[in-house]
Amino acid sequence: HHLCRYELPFDRHDWIVDRCGKDVRYIIDYYDGGDVDPHSKEFAILDVRPAMDSFENVWDRMVAAWWRW
Repeated sequence: HHLCRYELPFDRHDWIVDRCGKDVRYIIDYYDGGDVDPHSKEFAILDVRPAMDSFENVWDRMVAAWWRW
């Protein structure tokens, strides 16, 4: 468990995505979603977000957090 009392991801990937001609790095965390669903075959929960390596990415994450709230 992490200090925030939730499970740590079992896998993490960094992807570079072309957003209108600009390369933006994204972080993808994979969390255990429980048993495999026999119909959809889903077994993981994804958390996909811009990496916090530029002002634009930090801003995008703040805007997304505002929208979710």
